[in-house]
Amino acid sequence: MDASGPDISPFGDITTTMNMLAGWLGHPVALVDTEWRVLAFSAIDPATADDLQRDAILSQSVPAVHARTDSRDRILRSPGPVAFPAGRTATGEEVSARIGIRVRHADRPLGMLWILGDADALTLGGQAHLRRVSDAVAAHLEWERISRTADRARSAALVRAAVDGSDASASGRLGFSPERGMRIAAIVGEGSIVDLRDTFDRELTGLGVAAATTVIGDRMIVLGDSGLHGALSRLMCTLPVLAGTRAGVGGTVRRAADLPESAREAGAALTANAHAGTAREIDEVLVEAAVREIAGLVKSDPGLLVHRLSPALDDGVRAYVDSGADARRAAEVLHVHPNTVRYRVRALRDRGTDLDDADTRLLLALLVRATAEG
Repeated sequence: MDASGPDISPFGDITTTMNMLAGWLGHPVALVDTEWRVLAFSAIDPATADDLQRDAILSQSVPAVHARTDSRDRILRSPGPVAFPAGRTATGEEVSARIGIRVRHADRPLGMLWILGDADALTLGGQAHLRRVSDAVAAHLEWERISRTADRARSAALVRAAVDGSDASASGRLGFSPERGMRIAAIVGEGSIVDLRDTFDRELTGLGVAAATTVIGDRMIVLGDSGLHGALSRLMCTLPVLAGTRAGVGGTVRRAADLPESAREAGAALTANAHAGTAREIDEVLVEAAVREIAGLVKSDPGLLVHRLSPALDDGVRAYVDSGADARRAAEVLHVHPNTVRYRVRALRDRGTDLDDADTRLLLALLVRATAEG
């Protein structure tokens, strides 16, 4: 090992840097962020690699059983390399010896360098050079973070312009082709909406899906191609972190001018989607979405004639309307005798509200939904 180490440029390719460092150390090297996601790794040496390294590379993150908070905190607090001896996990899995060193820019922790090998492999000169490499990698990651932040801000502004129809060229500037179809998805989830956007950005990129995102209010908005629904469904079915997430997907359009309509449909589909961990297309929930839309219009205009039927609404009428004018079913809901329900229906008919009339039930059903939405 040459104590001076190879010449590492902070602006070179990060994977090449990992390979150069691994060649100089004679041990495999990996770079992970502070959430244990794999950012880059050196070529695998079959003679020294272990299952943990292979699993991390295949899943693009360190398996949860090994992603220990205490290990991360110990590394991020230490100014130099931290050695972890070989051993076994609580589940009996054998783990090789490792060395970790923090990667940070100024006071911002950016990640960790991990070397697969024993601490004895590092000379004092090697430790000093490893710190220099860590600084170079930190400069690279910080430059990448700044560039990515600026690009995401630009992308978010273009998505908003595409969704509200203020810039017909926005989707094209994001690389989308109308001929291939475009559609909008609206997503809500648990926790921070910013973290949710980060997760979807990372995972959609990992799937190779063309997508651009932004946040509008409490919703994440995604502009994608015709395969967007399938990609979202796969992610939400397989990632536990998205278990509490719901998505609505608008129809596919082939003109940029129609993207606002796809966005409106996405919002309606999201509102109608009551099942966490799922993505629903507008066609899947069309009836529910349409009823909600009409009920919303009824609620928003108290001057509509339908509101004159409001005095007739009580639990009995609601149950009768919801049961499709079936006195027995309504009685089961109300825990009364069916004749009690029939008496109430006749009494209302005598006062001019005929619940056996289909149009009357339709209007009352809209009132029921309008009040339920409030």
